[in-house]
Amino acid sequence: MSSSAEAHYESLTRPLDSGVEFTKLGVPKHVWQAVESAFPTIRHPTACQSLLIPALLNAEGRDIIMRDRTGTGKSFGLMLALLSKKQPQGVQLPSSSSMIIVPHRDLALQLHYWASRLSPPSSDSDSEAKPSSDIQVAIRGHPGLSIESQIESLHNSPPRILIGTAQALLDIYDKDARALHVSSLDLIAVDEIDYLLGLPTKRADVTAWKNFRRHPSALRRLLDGIFKARPKSFELEKIDNEIGEREPGQSKPIRLVAFSATLSHHTRRFLYSETKWMSRDVDAIRIDLSPERERVAGIEHHALVVSQDGRAVNLTNYQIKKHKRENAAVDDAWDGNDMVDQDGTGAAIRSKISTAVQPTVLETMAFLVARDVQQLALAVFPSGAPLQVVVQELAELGVNARLLDFREDMQSLAGNAAHDGEGDEPVLLVSTHASTRGIDLVPLSHVFIVGVPPTEVVYQHLAGRVGRSGKSGKVITVLSAEQGKTNEPLRMSRMLTRLGVELEKIDEIL
Repeated sequence: MSSSAEAHYESLTRPLDSGVEFTKLGVPKHVWQAVESAFPTIRHPTACQSLLIPALLNAEGRDIIMRDRTGTGKSFGLMLALLSKKQPQGVQLPSSSSMIIVPHRDLALQLHYWASRLSPPSSDSDSEAKPSSDIQVAIRGHPGLSIESQIESLHNSPPRILIGTAQALLDIYDKDARALHVSSLDLIAVDEIDYLLGLPTKRADVTAWKNFRRHPSALRRLLDGIFKARPKSFELEKIDNEIGEREPGQSKPIRLVAFSATLSHHTRRFLYSETKWMSRDVDAIRIDLSPERERVAGIEHHALVVSQDGRAVNLTNYQIKKHKRENAAVDDAWDGNDMVDQDGTGAAIRSKISTAVQPTVLETMAFLVARDVQQLALAVFPSGAPLQVVVQELAELGVNARLLDFREDMQSLAGNAAHDGEGDEPVLLVSTHASTRGIDLVPLSHVFIVGVPPTEVVYQHLAGRVGRSGKSGKVITVLSAEQGKTNEPLRMSRMLTRLGVELEKIDEIL
């Protein structure tokens, strides 16, 4: 990849002064009034929102690449900007529309929930399973929302904003590409772009890169198809007519907005140099407010090593054995990409670790939930772990545990006032790495990570579920003391060192 790719980005690193009003950024009064009503704790834009919203509304035709730490409102700012875009009145097919691509179903439902709260009420506004004509969702594994029914809805009522997982959108594209109305697309936003790309790390071997080339992710297949039909050039007079007729006089390309808390230089170079998704006619806007190693105020990091007999010791006090070369080999093997089932349906999961959960690990977690959690906690297990069994075993230990699922409790999981926690038994939500990324759970105070995350990036995203909107929180990694081939204490210690994370001790543990 050419080292000159970075020259094609205009960097924005200075946000507007704190205290600026959303309306000063271009958010219409009626949208701001909806924010005040639906999300009364939101008063002023965050730093990234103060840069992103004007860039989306005013920098016509320019792609945007953004990185900021978790919990800074990137996705919410995107939604506000898209809802603030002016649309011609009385036009049945939107003259311009937007597509938001996300890694998993629950994040799609969360964004759809936000959009529905900020949009004018409709007869179906109280049912997340029934899409309105203005904002629709494309997901897999949802009762009553088959791919066929979603395609029919897209044809009958083309949406202004379509939110979907990469795999669901690709399914629609493969089955009936015209349903996506590519000819009217104005903008494609990709949330968690680094995860959805599945780009190997810089340290990856030749085999990893060969597999990446031969087996493109759902996102790559989808965007390659769309940008083949709508090439990124202002000067094209003739385009591929594979998907649909282009509107007369339509000359501007689709804008790409790509963001993630962990969007690296490595990923940015790939996007510009090896895809056809970014314009070469005008520099992209790069918004970068996140240093590589930023310690988020208010977040405590802990790690416990749990033995078979139930003893739990702080990792900082644990004697790690380093006598076998295989430990280093195992550590290196975990630097790959954690590409797992992006729709959270449990299909096609690839995992390098055992799915068994040590009983004493669950007992330690149950103890800490009962002692420390007041309202809401999240337990994240490796992809492929038997979550239903885990929930049942936690219930037997007296924990009010249930699967994380936005379909079941949309309002309380989205952080609204439905769950105030006073006088209630604390809830422990159970999930996997794949279905947790990007989720915003406002009442969340604790994240329990079971085992060593596949990569440092995954740890950063899991830890980022707490400490959002200025709130404090705890991240507690629970490890098995077994030091064979997997040697969790050694691998976790190395990972935290690379991340620059300083552990704090937990007192009075079992």
